[in-house]
Amino acid sequence: NKVINYTKYIYFICILEWILKNIFKSNLYNMLVNFLFGKGAYSVDFLLERGSAYTIQGLLREPAHLSFGLFIFLLILIFSNLNIREKNKYLFIGLAILIISGSLSSVAYIIGIILIYIIYRNVNKVKIILKYSILSIIVLCIIPRETVSYFFNRIVNSINIINLSDQIVSNTSEQVRLSSIIETYNTVFKLRPLFGAGLGIPYAYSTNIMILSSIGLVGFIMWFWYYFISIGRIKSNHIIIIFIIFIILNFIGSISILYSS
Repeated sequence: NKVINYTKYIYFICILEWILKNIFKSNLYNMLVNFLFGKGAYSVDFLLERGSAYTIQGLLREPAHLSFGLFIFLLILIFSNLNIREKNKYLFIGLAILIISGSLSSVAYIIGIILIYIIYRNVNKVKIILKYSILSIIVLCIIPRETVSYFFNRIVNSINIINLSDQIVSNTSEQVRLSSIIETYNTVFKLRPLFGAGLGIPYAYSTNIMILSSIGLVGFIMWFWYYFISIGRIKSNHIIIIFIIFIILNFIGSISILYSS
């Protein structure tokens, strides 16, 4: 309940930020947040455009960090004891904010959350798939074509880079992210697999690789159990759900948002 009450304010802040940036075309929100909380070394402090829309980042450094935080919250929400009506309401709002965040990783988070929700609740799969398919069509019709094209191009680029991971396809954001995963795995985790190099030392655009490199296999097992089986109430026999979470966190997300400014 404390998490839910806290999230109400986060939802409000995100919606307000989107209105200020996309309706009024104002950077007042970033200016105010930087004034109150300070500016991090890599904070986005300008109107960041995705197609014909501007991204939102909440109180974090960039849109990707916001979408990662929302993903973790929505997981906890799904496995909470909240009544179905309230749960569905917060889930829908959270998915909507993921869509308008402008983060490419939100695409994977949205797909993952919907799949996990279907599996966990064991609902009528045909009915729920039809429902979310209709919702997706509506969303695609509302989102500006330039924004949809931007995401589509980045997804295609990511697939091409994965298929040609041993070659430098282009100096793009996707290439940098993949390179950070491979290099951190080879230069940190393989050298210190059991206990890692310590928090704040390695960095990779992969939650799993970063945790493995930071606190090793021992720490990773403890973190995964605590976060998703203990706090998230995921039963140990939900192998498919655990597998979905593992795959998503293997390629995106970063725990650096927990301790860096």
